[in-house]
Amino acid sequence: MLLAFLQASIWPLNLGLILILTRAFVISGKANLFYAFGFGLLLSYLYQLPLGLLSLICIALVEFVYFWSKTPFSKNILTILPVIGGLILIVEFFTGAKIWPQILLEVALILPTFLIVRFWEERFFAPKEIKLRV
Repeated sequence: MLLAFLQASIWPLNLGLILILTRAFVISGKANLFYAFGFGLLLSYLYQLPLGLLSLICIALVEFVYFWSKTPFSKNILTILPVIGGLILIVEFFTGAKIWPQILLEVALILPTFLIVRFWEERFFAPKEIKLRV
């Protein structure tokens, strides 16, 4: 949620959205939907847009990324760049900020964010099912 405050005030990059979408690409679950809803609601409030508009957009994007991650085409790590880059363009259309160098910087930040999220989730969280031998 700190990224939403940074995005709305001094740092106009969509790092929160990139983080949520890459997490949805790595891990499937209800928590991604809650994160997207909270992030979108807070961002709608901070941008003074209709309350809930960005929440619905973020939830729809998380669902799209979740369904995309289940396809065999998405097993290549480089397919995340055009998919999430296109989704960022959709959000930029709704927020009204269309600065192309900023969008290219956001697309360049997708892959490092993906690798950081993947490393974080694999190393610091236990799998859902741990089978113990007795």
